[in-house]
Amino acid sequence: MRWSAADLRGARLWWVVSVRLGGALRRFSTASLDIVAADEPGGAISVEGALAVPILRKQAPAYGAAPEARTAALTILPTDAPGAWLAQGHRLEGQPVEVALWREGDDWSQRRVQLRGTTTSAKWGAAGEPIDLDIEESVDQDRAVLPAPGMAVSATTWPDAATAAEGLAYPVVIGQPGIGGAQATPALYVESILAGGARDLLLVAGHPVQAASVTVYDDSGASESLAVEHVSDGAGQRVAVVDLAGATTIAVDPEGTYRCAWVSGAGWVGADGSALRGAGDVAAMMLAASTLPVDTGAALAARERLNQYLIDAVIDAPISPSAWLASAVLPVVPAAMVAGVSGWSLRPLPVAPQLGDAVATLRIGTGITRDGQAVAEGYDAIANALSLRYAPDAEAEPTAEVKLAAAIEGGAHATQAAARSLAMWGLRELSTESIAIHDPATALRVLRWWSVVRGQPQIRLRYLVGTEWAWVEPGDVLRVVDADLSLDCAVILDAVEWLEGGLLALEVIRWN
Repeated sequence: MRWSAADLRGARLWWVVSVRLGGALRRFSTASLDIVAADEPGGAISVEGALAVPILRKQAPAYGAAPEARTAALTILPTDAPGAWLAQGHRLEGQPVEVALWREGDDWSQRRVQLRGTTTSAKWGAAGEPIDLDIEESVDQDRAVLPAPGMAVSATTWPDAATAAEGLAYPVVIGQPGIGGAQATPALYVESILAGGARDLLLVAGHPVQAASVTVYDDSGASESLAVEHVSDGAGQRVAVVDLAGATTIAVDPEGTYRCAWVSGAGWVGADGSALRGAGDVAAMMLAASTLPVDTGAALAARERLNQYLIDAVIDAPISPSAWLASAVLPVVPAAMVAGVSGWSLRPLPVAPQLGDAVATLRIGTGITRDGQAVAEGYDAIANALSLRYAPDAEAEPTAEVKLAAAIEGGAHATQAAARSLAMWGLRELSTESIAIHDPATALRVLRWWSVVRGQPQIRLRYLVGTEWAWVEPGDVLRVVDADLSLDCAVILDAVEWLEGGLLALEVIRWN
């Protein structure tokens, strides 16, 4: 749980860095500390006073630009020599590091983690010389893979598979790809009577599904609906298949290629057996499948706002769950993908932030100063004639398109935001694709919020504040009152940077 403004009023904060050096877990701060830790052996932990104040930056670009990245530059002054550790085969690079803020008087379990990452570079010298470490936390730390290793056609999983299916990964099916008729997902010929099998089976998903039937297409384009069964492969993994014995329209050919459309039901299901199709549910599912720490509470709280966007997709090539979430879902929902003090989540953002959305007010002149000029940016990215191609088939070719512009013409929908942008900046076109949308209403909903956030440039401002602002996080909506710039408006906090001298820099974005 994050702190509130009241939690930090009059509080004394200490940085504590936990890192494994020479094979041993060590903790460092700017002074020697003994901290009560009820959950630790002995009921307390000792912290070495050998840390220079770290420089730490947290940045979570809004509205699908990229997942949050957190970086830190640390200087540690241990009394022992790193050379001895390295000679024993230990390394400084690639070590897990936690950078936390501890409020004096709290139990160690109440610390607020600011970064959970790994060392990406290191500099060191002899005993008594500083160790400089660069730390990074990002979704690249996710070591999970979908489809998971072993979720593939092999002599173990399907000894009587058709030759063409050998080595292929099981498809992971999310939502209802092909609901509009696209031949959206592969069906693998995993058991063939001609190859010695008892049945002719097509594997349609590498996991249990909600759908009772799927529409199957053969090479000729003929199709029919076949009932879904759940069976175990040779490795004991539960998968979804259809039996071609019931086929009356499509061909039964082990050398053929088959595709599916999920018209009557969805793919991957939750623990309770319900379909997972809303973007909030899909995000929670993907993060749970990752190896990243997850803020489960935030993920659950985001579901209602994000579930209005329906996600329909297939994953049939290895990728980490968080990387897929960042590349497929994040661009089409108004959200920021944030690390947070408790772990990762997809955080919904208001498309047009209002003063009522603000969690705090940055009022210049009350211990808060502006750092530099206001900067307008994003002119090259302005768009007011938008086109989204979606509903990809199994070869990733879009089969549908929706358009949005300043006026209803040529089949395009229209918004006031697009009209305002056109009047100010002239015609600016953007055409892109989505691999995660098959629902027409969702496709249009995406273009509507894009027309707001992409129709105008942004104004970036940077303010310097004290440590009493340590509770705010990227993605927060703040109110800025800056009389020098005649500003009284809602902004989104884009980045938080800890500087030397105990100051924080808050970088905020205002959309015109």
